[in-house]
Amino acid sequence: MDGLNATCVECNKTAWQAGRDTDSCSICSQAERKKFKIICHQIWRELQRAKAKHTPMPSTHHGIAVIRGECLELENEVYKEKSEQVNEPMLDEAIQVAAMGVRFVMDLGGGVRY
Repeated sequence: MDGLNATCVECNKTAWQAGRDTDSCSICSQAERKKFKIICHQIWRELQRAKAKHTPMPSTHHGIAVIRGECLELENEVYKEKSEQVNEPMLDEAIQVAAMGVRFVMDLGGGVRY
C-alpha cells in the first residue's frame, strides 16, 4: 500500500454489502478520510527513510526497543513546558512511532496476512 489508497475497511465493507459507492460513507467524513490518507503517506515516507538508513529489525526484542525509543522521543516532546512545546516536532515523533510499528509488523510479522 502506498498510503494514498487507504480507505476505511468498515466503510467499504458496509457500502459494498449495500451495493453503494465505496467512496461515500456515513461513518467517516470526506475530510477525515483525506486527513487519514495524508497521515498514511507521511508514515510511508518515514518508513522508506528508515528502511534506507537501517537494516531490518532482526528480532522482536530489537523491534520493541526501537519502538520504545521512538515513544520516549515523543514523550520528551509532549512533556516540554507549554512555552517550549512546538506542534510539528511532536507530530513528527508520532509519525515515527507509527512507522516503526508498521516496520515491526513488516519485518517480524511472519505469518501476518496483509
